[in-house]
Amino acid sequence: MKKSFLFCFFTVLLSTIFVLSTEALEGVKVNVSLRVYDKDVFATDLTMNDFVVYENGQELKVESLCQIKGAEIKRREGIIETPPSTSRNFVLIFQALEYNSRIADAIEIFFNQILLPGDQFILVTPEKPYSFSQKTLEKYTKEQLTDAVKKSIKT
Repeated sequence: MKKSFLFCFFTVLLSTIFVLSTEALEGVKVNVSLRVYDKDVFATDLTMNDFVVYENGQELKVESLCQIKGAEIKRREGIIETPPSTSRNFVLIFQALEYNSRIADAIEIFFNQILLPGDQFILVTPEKPYSFSQKTLEKYTKEQLTDAVKKSIKT
């Protein structure tokens, strides 16, 4: 595989990510989350040796690598003292002049296929923001949450 440029993304939606643990200059371990694509295909066969991390022009030692898909660690490499957090943060912002039924479809897909246990969720409407705590996400069914979000967007 040719060496390709790496682009770091701090929000994760559907694709797998890699989390690198590096020893920073002051001895503090730093996790770096990123996605790597070769054209439009996610690269799943990368190892720690495929990554070079610099801070202020000085190369840092990559100590571990985790490949994460959704909330599951698919592959580990190196010594991992503390597993990386696999929770994700979603902020959905809605401002529509007219309600469209396709919005409801998207909300159902979000709750049924994307949102996983441990994820954080905030809904922002022109009226006000709604923060769904972990307790709320566990207490109510996906159908109840979907209906509540649809109602909040319609008003």
